[in-house]
Order: sequence, then C-alpha cells, then structure tokens
Amino acid sequence: MTARCRFEGVCFAFSSRPVRTELHAHTTASDGFDAPGALAARAHAAGIDLLAITDHDTLDGVTEAADAARRFGVGLVAAAELSASVAGVEVHLLAYGVRPDHAALRDHLDGFREIRKRRAEEMVERLNAIGVPVRLDAVQARAGSGVLARPHLAAEIVAVGAASSIAEAFTRYLHDGGPADVPKPAFEATALVRLVHDAGGLAVLAHPGLLPSDAVFDAALQTGLDGLEVRHPMHSWATTRWLGEEARRAALLETGGSDFHGRPADLPRLGRYQPAPEVIPLLRRVV
Repeated sequence: MTARCRFEGVCFAFSSRPVRTELHAHTTASDGFDAPGALAARAHAAGIDLLAITDHDTLDGVTEAADAARRFGVGLVAAAELSASVAGVEVHLLAYGVRPDHAALRDHLDGFREIRKRRAEEMVERLNAIGVPVRLDAVQARAGSGVLARPHLAAEIVAVGAASSIAEAFTRYLHDGGPADVPKPAFEATALVRLVHDAGGLAVLAHPGLLPSDAVFDAALQTGLDGLEVRHPMHSWATTRWLGEEARRAALLETGGSDFHGRPADLPRLGRYQPAPEVIPLLRRVV
C-alpha cells in the first residue's frame, strides 16, 4: 500500500484496488434527507471508500459525520458546495480538502448562514402576501440546525396545501424569478476560488453542463479553478465527453459525483460517478 498527498498532513492511503468515491453528496446540514452520520453509514454499505459531504455553504455536515465515518472506515473529505457568481450568473463551486478551522472560510460560511436566514424571512413574507400561509418557525424547524434553503420552504408550502409536491412548489412560487424568489447575494467566483486555495483546498466547478451559456462557462474557466465536475447525473453522454475534452485542454482535474440528496431516486446513483484516478490522492481527508 502506498500514499501520496498534495497537502502536508493527512492524505488517503490506497492500494492497487480502485478506490470508490462519492464526491458530491448532501445531508440534513443543508438540503439533503440523510443525517450526516446516516450518510456515512449509507456510503459504507454502498462500498464507498472516500466520501465528500458537500453541503451548501456549510461544513457542519462534515463535522457531524466524522465519528460515524471513522467507525465505518470511510475516508471523509472536508468539503462544501459554495454559492458563487460568474458574469452575473449563479454557479456552484465544490471546495474539496479545505481546513475546517480556517478562519476566513469560517467567517464566510457563518455570514452566509445569516444571509440565508434573512432571505428565508423575506421569502416567507412574499408567500404570505400572495396568500400562502407558511410560517418562518415551521420552515426553520424543517431545516433544524442546518442551513435554510428553498427545499425547506417548498416542503412547508406542500404541508399547508398550497402545492401538491415540492416540484410544484418550485414551479409555482420558488423558481428563479418566481413570485416568492429572493436572489442570493453574489459572491464573485474568483474571490471564492482564492479563499478555497487559502484554506488549503481545491475548487471545482459543479455540474458545469447545466450552465446557461458557453459565455458563462468560458468566464468560469478564468476564475482559477482546479477542476470541472465532468461526471454528473444531469450530464448527457455527449456533455460528459465535451467537458472531459475541455478539462484536458485547460489542464483541469476531472471529477465526478452523484449530487446525492437521499431521495429514493438518488439511491442507485451513490458512488456511480467517479473522478479521474489522479484526483483521489489530492484529496485531504479529515477521517
């Protein structure tokens, strides 16, 4: 068995057997359905060796999953999915291998938690104004100690009978530009990439095949990224092939992940979307 690592300190030891990873997964610390420890257990049952919990704008799920991951022998990567802006368009950055105690990163995440709370308050006000009787305390209860997100609002809209499903709640009220939508503030992607690097991590553009235009994609490539999430369940075969070519042309890492949220439809995807092998030894892990 050998071990290589870009970082000082802990890295992932591996043998000739291919390491099975899941590098894009969410828990109840943001908008997932599994508690962090339960996701670690699920990853173990699925034969996953290395798990990156990538909750939206928080590292809380990583901290909460650490004991369970250690117990199950699953390597845990300190990671998060950060909200950013490129050319005025919201994009998401997967930050891998960051130091959880990095002060500037913690300040950013703590500030964003407060921003999300205020955003939820305004969205509740807008829903109430159009006759949807949701309450902020009920939405907060759905989020628990996690980061408030639109899926929590959508679930409460369904609970009060204003939509028949979460999908309908988004379609009627919460979609971008919808009657209850409140845009998140823009955090310029180049600055966030720099913050990820300062925190010792790698910055990867999440699901780039879903970006609205080639211009946004091209602008994202100028932000100092380390990689592209080439393999993702929402990418077609042709998109995956094109993104792989673009990553190689730009000398970027090729990652992959299932964007697991714990829904029944997600279960067969867990661990299905693997990164290029050279990515694995670059990932700092906390367990």
